[in-house]
Amino acid sequence: MKLASVIALVALLGAGAVFGQAGSIGLFSDTYGTNCSLYDQIPGLVSVYAVHVSTSGATACQFRVEDGPGMNMMWLSDTAWGIWIGCSHCPEGIAIPYGICLSSPIHVLTMGYFAQAISQDCSWIRVVPPETLPSGQIEMYDCDSNILYPTGGTLIVNPTDDCQCDVPVDESTWGKIKEMYRE
Repeated sequence: MKLASVIALVALLGAGAVFGQAGSIGLFSDTYGTNCSLYDQIPGLVSVYAVHVSTSGATACQFRVEDGPGMNMMWLSDTAWGIWIGCSHCPEGIAIPYGICLSSPIHVLTMGYFAQAISQDCSWIRVVPPETLPSGQIEMYDCDSNILYPTGGTLIVNPTDDCQCDVPVDESTWGKIKEMYRE
């Protein structure tokens, strides 16, 4: 019985470690991946940032962006490194190489929207798998060229008490936490 419990615990911890490596590709109103809500209250240009968070190392990713019902901002463009690239809203999504192995937070993409100040409360924009990928999942390459499957995050437009977003948190160790409080 004890052996079965130990094996289950090791398997659970191992699964958590793999998930932590893939992380999450979310949409945020800042380039650091800390604010997953946005207010559409004044007409004008708005930037939404795709940020790869909670990964220990990645070299590329592929995903698609979906605008939810009631979200009435108009998508205009995708840029990375100041250059217009791809089509995050197309069925095949967008593939973005990072150039080198990076750890999170990784600002992957900036999407330009025109806000019209008419989006409904609790509407959303989210990262989903491209329709054309055989895996049917969001994909990323780690620093050893392995394909991993991060989760997709959601940006809440005009949040209320009924709809709050969750920002993924980087995993840490007790040693790192204790280091923060050393004098």
